[in-house]
Amino acid sequence: MFKLAVPSEIASFEKLGRVQSGLDTADGYIHLSDPSSPPTVAKLFFTTAADLQILEIDESKLSGPVTWVEGKMGDAPPDEATIKANGGVTIHYLLPEGCVHVYGEQGVPTEAVLRQAACPLGEDGVHKFPEWLASGPKLDPAPDGSVEMKVSTKKPAGAYARGALSFLKGVDAKPALEAVEAKDGQRALAAKEAQEAKPPVDHLRVSGLGEAVHVAVLAATGAEADGCCTITRIQTAYPSMEGSGRGCAQIVIDLKRK
Repeated sequence: MFKLAVPSEIASFEKLGRVQSGLDTADGYIHLSDPSSPPTVAKLFFTTAADLQILEIDESKLSGPVTWVEGKMGDAPPDEATIKANGGVTIHYLLPEGCVHVYGEQGVPTEAVLRQAACPLGEDGVHKFPEWLASGPKLDPAPDGSVEMKVSTKKPAGAYARGALSFLKGVDAKPALEAVEAKDGQRALAAKEAQEAKPPVDHLRVSGLGEAVHVAVLAATGAEADGCCTITRIQTAYPSMEGSGRGCAQIVIDLKRK
């Protein structure tokens, strides 16, 4: 996650011990961005800032537990009961805009800042961002023995949530089913091959690209809501797509079976 700020604001962050601007204080949450949105934020809110800086925030260094709530611009923020019930922070991730709003008294400590870089204002009036933002952060490897489930927009999130539960709970063996012809208005049964039992996996990684990011979030949170697993880590990146050379938002969510 990323924060844009000018040097005077960064100095106040260090004095305060947390990343919190005047706007953040007024709005009641911390404004951050995923890897895709800093150029847009700079264009909208830091048009003439020649000394603009970008801070990279490590989500794993926020005070836990960290609860993610997926939404889109214009959605109501997480309700007060949800925020207060969490001893850590609640993150409202707005897609596809890429805005990240952090709620909770713990906020974003300055210790969570991984690195800082200048974003000079070019002669064309557009800020220049460091190369490492375009390439995106390096994703941590999945836990040993983890199975990856890549999602897309071709299926609803509920179908992927059920698929995640199949991995985490395992699948019982099922005998073959012979086809039965329809009679007296009854539905026919289609033939199905026998299905072997599959043992549960201890670790599952759910990943999605572009418009499928929200599908991955809903699938993972849906599986966690079942009670059979917990979300252990959420990572975002902005990898370049082969052929086009353009970047694309990516999310990777690790689940651990209880």
